Amino acid sequence: MLVCCYSYQEFYPFLMTQYKDHPYLEFPSFDKTVDDFFSSIGSQKLDVKALNQEKSALKKLENVKKDHEKRIQQLQSAQEADVRKAQLIEINLDLVDRAILVVNSAIANQIDWSEILNLVKEAQIQGDPVASAIRELKLQTNHITMLLRYVSLASINGRPVRVDIDLLAHLNARRFEKFLWFISSENYVVIGGRDQQQNELVVKRHLQPGNATCNTIFSQATLICSYQSQLSTTAINHSYQSQLSITVSKTAPTGEYLTTGSFMIRGKKNFLPPCHLIMGFSFLFRV
Repeated sequence: MLVCCYSYQEFYPFLMTQYKDHPYLEFPSFDKTVDDFFSSIGSQKLDVKALNQEKSALKKLENVKKDHEKRIQQLQSAQEADVRKAQLIEINLDLVDRAILVVNSAIANQIDWSEILNLVKEAQIQGDPVASAIRELKLQTNHITMLLRYVSLASINGRPVRVDIDLLAHLNARRFEKFLWFISSENYVVIGGRDQQQNELVVKRHLQPGNATCNTIFSQATLICSYQSQLSTTAINHSYQSQLSITVSKTAPTGEYLTTGSFMIRGKKNFLPPCHLIMGFSFLFRV
């Protein structure tokens, strides 16, 4: 009588002592043993290979999930940090405006950057509150870093906040300047993407129920307001569609495909009359 181990690892003409306590199979002949062993060992290798491939795919999927979760956490952390910085600027509006004014005045007087830094350090030694709040000057990028506090207590450490000296304090606190934007005569904030990627951000992060949208069939136009670089100042603008009761969706009709920054807009449309694109501007000189 021939014996074949149940694990299909080896086969022997008789049951060895070391395998008595292990599962095994007995076959009536040597031919049957060899035939079953080698036919099964091939399928086992395929099963093991498939199992390893499945484990590898699951491991890759798990790594991708962890990577996406990590990125989401990083984006959420960055968003929360931006909100905190904006809140700090809003709480310290006067201090930030005074710091911006001091630095811009020094630059306007053509004082050397290194000398401006020395002036700030001297004022800090004298206990000047504005200078004491300035942590770093990055004039090559028109930025300064300030230490701002939620409460006006010297015992509480401030948090570093980057401030653009080309903008007033309340504009530094706003978070929509990265888009095309303006404030309408009815005091509404109107924003639009500078490119197709920003169109995606406008819709996914900022479009809320009750918001009005404005779009056109003109190529490269934004969803909220027209993409100005695509329009001629001497031509009459294309008709725009204003929607109030709408549904904005990324689901395209059957057989069609929506590219980045494109959306399906369904609902009642109100066509706005064509208008001339005229912009006025002026210069303010301060002595």
